[in-house]
Amino acid sequence: PSFNPAARRIQRLLIGHATDLELDTNGRILLPALLREYAQLDKKAILLGQGKKIELWSESIWSARRETYLQASSSSEELPELLHQLSL
Repeated sequence: PSFNPAARRIQRLLIGHATDLELDTNGRILLPALLREYAQLDKKAILLGQGKKIELWSESIWSARRETYLQASSSSEELPELLHQLSL
């Protein structure tokens, strides 16, 4: 769990939209329309491993977000503080 109260609050809001899904006989899942719309999923999706969880992203949105992350400059001095907010 995250030690950051704001991060926990947001996690609860997002996890509150969690839905139990079943695999079909081919091992696939069908996401409800509400979740597909929320995630803005269209043709291609990216599945990201995040420790004990996975994230499903629209390929175009993930590409833009990834580029933003790569462009952001964080000094090594900021890193330890940022790690306190990391939840694995």
